[in-house]
Amino acid sequence: MTASFSISSAPTMLSNEIEITVQRSNHPLTHLLHDSKIGDVIQVSGPQGNFYFNVSDLRFENIKHLVLIAGGLGVTPLISIMKYISGNMLYFYHVTLIYSASTVDDFCFVNDISNIVSNFPNIKCKLLASTSPTSSIPQALEPILTSDRKIDVHYLKNNLNEEQRKEAIFFVCGPISMVKDVSAALQELSVDMDRIYHQ
Repeated sequence: MTASFSISSAPTMLSNEIEITVQRSNHPLTHLLHDSKIGDVIQVSGPQGNFYFNVSDLRFENIKHLVLIAGGLGVTPLISIMKYISGNMLYFYHVTLIYSASTVDDFCFVNDISNIVSNFPNIKCKLLASTSPTSSIPQALEPILTSDRKIDVHYLKNNLNEEQRKEAIFFVCGPISMVKDVSAALQELSVDMDRIYHQ
């Protein structure tokens, strides 16, 4: 039984551990992982794809702006990128995370996001909840949260500046329909396809 999961820890963490974030679903492997115990042996294979950020990668030479767009648990690999940039004090990069979820309770990594944004001024975050909050909003989210809003071409047009549209690298991760819609919206805003990475 196999499945692909994204790493949520920074690639430069000084340990022999990696962190993945797995939501329990209908896939049997998610149940196996949730029910596993310390000492259980799980076989893993090497990383796949080109959805990563590494400062030494020539694809990102002379890039100053990164825009990370996430839907739901799609934020997992983007948190890894944010941890990598903030953990290595890469102040050269200006990073914007645009993160959408159905409800306020569905946002993951709230403490990580709050800590990174508070301590690293070049990383900005905008959270969008599709519905209005039905309970109290965590204090850390209040300044960066917009309710009753989804990521669409109008939102991106109003929240991406000209420099980002012309020069940024975009990482888009989330449900398949959301990734397709966001990629199409970015192209409508004249973002070159070769600057859009999606998973």
